[in-house]
Amino acid sequence: MIHIKTFVFNPFQVNTYLLYDDSKECVIIDTACYDDDERKQITGFIKKNDLKSKSLICTHGHVDHILGIKYMMDFFPGILFEINEDGVPFLKSSQSYASVFGLDIEQAPLPTGYLRDGDIIKIGNSSLQVLSTPGHAAEASAYIIKNRNL
Repeated sequence: MIHIKTFVFNPFQVNTYLLYDDSKECVIIDTACYDDDERKQITGFIKKNDLKSKSLICTHGHVDHILGIKYMMDFFPGILFEINEDGVPFLKSSQSYASVFGLDIEQAPLPTGYLRDGDIIKIGNSSLQVLSTPGHAAEASAYIIKNRNL
């Protein structure tokens, strides 16, 4: 069974979702933590629950959804970062986008892999399916829980 922990982060109030199952493996969707308090909230939850951070995935590449990517990749060496390939231009210009909103960030890292419509993301004994949902952003994706026991 997949468990979902929701955090609301940064001045844009972006939802960050941490999904994990009984295997303790977790995936983080839209790693939006920006300041030290927000970073401590999410890493504290991961540590407290003894979770194994597998990957960071994004619904799209807008700056408010990727503010914590660099920090989390540094905090969890070897963690994967995946996004639709069309989101890469947003990642490459993340510093300039952030500065427009008065935010100071390090350059967002490039992904370690790309997500495409129909891909399956494994979370321990559970899985998500990638669903392309262009609209708000051309590269937007949603994630469907494939085997959630309600």
